[in-house]
Amino acid sequence: WSDKLASYAAAWAKKCTSQHGQPEEAKNDGFIGQNIYLSTAGTPNYKNATQSWYEEKADYNYNSNSCEPDRKCGHYTQVVWARTTDVGCAAEVCSGGIQGGTFTSGYIIVCNYLPPGNWIGEKPY
Repeated sequence: WSDKLASYAAAWAKKCTSQHGQPEEAKNDGFIGQNIYLSTAGTPNYKNATQSWYEEKADYNYNSNSCEPDRKCGHYTQVVWARTTDVGCAAEVCSGGIQGGTFTSGYIIVCNYLPPGNWIGEKPY
């Protein structure tokens, strides 16, 4: 667990945007891996977010190191990336809606990862 990455995640989550990015104070840390989860149901739930990302495993083909056609699997590969050692997450309730999303209200969970995963041509494990 990284308090620094969690702080960056909290700052980004407060923006209530579905777009990936990092706050200005994170710029000196270079590229940081990131997963974003959006929901309208209940209160922020890290278990549901992580489970949702992990379920992309069904759409990942290890032999070809690629996602199945027209499917996403990058959240999964980031979660299981073998060389990632630090993670920090935060949640924010977005009562005014989420930019780039279709929700009029809901919550966002942002998790940051170092070293980042999803390097082109490299398998996650």
